Amino acid sequence: MATVHPASREIRPTNAGEYAERELILLLETGLSANYQVFHNVHWAANHRAGGTLHGELDVIVANGEGQLLVIELKAGDLYVADGKLYKDYGGKKKDVLAQFNQQRSNLRARLKEAGLDAIRPQHLLVLADFRISNPHQQLSITADELVDATQYPQILYRVRDILPERGKTQLGKSVSSFLMNHFELIEDIDHQKASLAGITRQLSEGLATWVPRITAPSGLYLISATAGCGKTQMSVGMLNQAAAERKRCLYVCFNRPLADRLRAMVSPAVEVSNYDELCMNHYRQQVGEPDFNDPLTFSKARQSFMGSDTTVRYDLLIVDEAQDFEPSWVEHLLSTRLSDSGVCHVLEDEEQRIYPRQPFVLTEAVRIRCDDNFRSPQNLVALIKLLKLSQRNIRARSTNADGLIETLTYHNEKTLLSQTAAMIDHFINAGFRAEDILVLSGHGLKNAALLQADQAGSHQLKRFTGRYGNNHEPVWTEGNIVADSVYRAKGQSAPAVILTELDYEQLDEKAKRLLFVGMTRASMALGLVMTEKMQDAIQTAAGV
Repeated sequence: MATVHPASREIRPTNAGEYAERELILLLETGLSANYQVFHNVHWAANHRAGGTLHGELDVIVANGEGQLLVIELKAGDLYVADGKLYKDYGGKKKDVLAQFNQQRSNLRARLKEAGLDAIRPQHLLVLADFRISNPHQQLSITADELVDATQYPQILYRVRDILPERGKTQLGKSVSSFLMNHFELIEDIDHQKASLAGITRQLSEGLATWVPRITAPSGLYLISATAGCGKTQMSVGMLNQAAAERKRCLYVCFNRPLADRLRAMVSPAVEVSNYDELCMNHYRQQVGEPDFNDPLTFSKARQSFMGSDTTVRYDLLIVDEAQDFEPSWVEHLLSTRLSDSGVCHVLEDEEQRIYPRQPFVLTEAVRIRCDDNFRSPQNLVALIKLLKLSQRNIRARSTNADGLIETLTYHNEKTLLSQTAAMIDHFINAGFRAEDILVLSGHGLKNAALLQADQAGSHQLKRFTGRYGNNHEPVWTEGNIVADSVYRAKGQSAPAVILTELDYEQLDEKAKRLLFVGMTRASMALGLVMTEKMQDAIQTAAGV
């Protein structure tokens, strides 16, 4: 088998063109011998005569042992010929395929010359996987030797071997391989991977959003017990927007304010969105007056006032999210006072994310739906969650990302807590993540988190919730480029790179396990753990290390 760079297992196609490219790479990998190397998604940059820099990407480069090269430009999907030129339509913008082909040829030769490898004369092949050209020498300004259309595609391996015979490895071949590995910056592009993973995760997690609304229950009540990363938020957004489009009255209630703020931005303005305490406070303002937040019993008073209320406003669709953090009486009151006679209610919960001492509730008439599929977390992160026994569920890792970045650091006091957290932020930025991709979560609540009293971690300004609200009851945050928050407020949210810090639990008891589970499952690509040595020992013991 040929060696593929980057490895073929890392290819995660999201559209028809990328699937066609993966098919070709796998064909070359299995059909060529170990004396060949296959490079794909090779980025190049070249100075333009008029100023500035040109950038591009070579689809596939095949190299034999002697360093001879064959560049394959693959075009899949709809193409058309006009005035001797071949065009592909990219969302309404047409591109001259042959001009692009020739540009790639010119730039690769220039780069080889700059590297002192001008003795290498790369061959080029334009592959049209889905397009047939009857008379290429008459229709296009390209030789037949440089073209493979749909009729010839099944024989492409033979063409590659004819153009690039198998040869043993030579010193020149090693130099060419080093050139391709180093000078073309064959590194995984975080932005591209982030976008691809987000698209794939949305597609895979559409299951809940697709089949849950098709289930009917005489009671109109559904209890959905689903693990983190399974698509609960996506399902809620879809159902709420659909109901709003049908002019139904909709109410979404969750426990955490950050989740309510996030979801409010994702649904129709016709949908009422609130976290439970916000719902209680709004009622208190209407019935009693402006609450006194200096009074430690304010939230309790607002909840009691709301629980004693009824309303003439009833909803056709009620969604109660993060229900594991609700008191049973809160859920019962919402169902009895806010749901219309023919209304439908979906109660969403995950017992593994219950981090408050609540009593379990029973919904005897509800249809129960269970989902243990995690589409968000990298497969190795799900494996770590299972190893540490953070969940009683048999979670199935459904992400196409097999190997997420997982790093650990230890700290000894508040000073080293901030410096080690900053070091983890720097590490992720050096790995290619942007500041806005990173979410830092303290393992403690807002009042007890040392991190969330600080303005900076190293050179990074922390954007943290002040605990105050503005004139329109919106949360007030400090200025900063790295979002820092508490793991208690993180449920229902996610980020490409998550740093769990201020992990100083005395032991890995049930509460610590739940907090770790909530924090770790926020990450879609990378996880950093900043902990005390005692916490590290507890984790290693749980892992059997």
